[in-house]
Amino acid sequence: MLGSGSEAEDAVQETLTRARRGFGQYRRADGGDGHEPFSIHVIVTDAAGRRITGLHHYVLPDRLFPLFGRPLALDAAGRPGA
Repeated sequence: MLGSGSEAEDAVQETLTRARRGFGQYRRADGGDGHEPFSIHVIVTDAAGRRITGLHHYVLPDRLFPLFGRPLALDAAGRPGA
C-alpha cells in the first residue's frame, strides 16, 4: 500500500476482531528506519460473508495494537521488532 501523497510504503498485518477480518496498518517511521502503527481496519461483511458492507478505521495505535496482538514496531522489511 502506498499512502496518499506519500513516497513511503506502508506495512500491513492481518488481524481478527470478533470473528471479523481486519488488518493493522503501519506507516514508515520518521527517518525511514522501520514502521510505526497507524490504524486498525475492520472489514464488515453480510451474514453470508460474501459482500463487504462496511469498513471501520480505528486510529488509537498505542492502545489498540497490543489488544489485537500487533507489535508496536516493525523493522524496515515489515517484520516485528524494529
